[in-house]
Amino acid sequence: MWMIKPSLPPPSLASVIQYYWIGHVPHGETIPTVFLPSTGCSSMLISFGKKHLKLRTFGERIVQTHKVVVMGQYYNNLEVIIPDDLDIIGILFRPTALNRFCGFNMDTLTHNILPGEDVFGNSVLQLSDRIAEADAEARRLRLVDDYFLKLFKHPNNVGPLVQEALHYIAAKKGNVQVSALADYFHVSGRLLEKRFREQVGISPKYMSKVVKFNTMLGILKSRPNIRWAELAYLAGYYDQSHMISAFIEFTGRTPVQYEGNDNEMTEFYLNA
Repeated sequence: MWMIKPSLPPPSLASVIQYYWIGHVPHGETIPTVFLPSTGCSSMLISFGKKHLKLRTFGERIVQTHKVVVMGQYYNNLEVIIPDDLDIIGILFRPTALNRFCGFNMDTLTHNILPGEDVFGNSVLQLSDRIAEADAEARRLRLVDDYFLKLFKHPNNVGPLVQEALHYIAAKKGNVQVSALADYFHVSGRLLEKRFREQVGISPKYMSKVVKFNTMLGILKSRPNIRWAELAYLAGYYDQSHMISAFIEFTGRTPVQYEGNDNEMTEFYLNA
């Protein structure tokens, strides 16, 4: 059975790391392929078992992951092929974390899956080795805490615009036009778009779509018997057909198909 558990970072890392998760698949276990919707965040995977995940962003080739990989933003969904004999830790970064603390132009990471050492250097491979040697889950997560506490000490001065715009989009549950967002912060739409691509890796329009879909999925999870038309209305979609199109875009399935599958990892990944 695929076991996945969330864990929150310490308060000193909460502004840059949304959460950790740790997963285990026993020998001989068969796990169906998972499609993960875009979260609006970049992430890192640390494999310390016998095998590694295979990943495919929308419309791209399958990538065999390394011991440590960093994934930038991706559009639509991410196909995750899960082997047996898997032990893995995932780190979901806040949207601007790698730009603020590592200076990355996040647009260059969009739709990219990079070896961890290309982003953080060889120290991240040493971290993976220490995690493999640790004899307890709590000790493994402490090693990850310690690593990022040293790495994320001194943020770059990138200005508050994108961070404040992200809070605004979240407060509006994704129901905001880019023109209205730019007007609210007294900047041009072109500047806002440029800053988002540099610091987040996707446009403010697409980030709003991600937040709206996550909002809708949260409503569905809390009210599984809700009518589709009401769900579309509460989540802010123009009509039921627009909501169904979003479902297909982000999960590769219609709402009916989605309900008929095991969505534990998808919902965990979005809402942990």
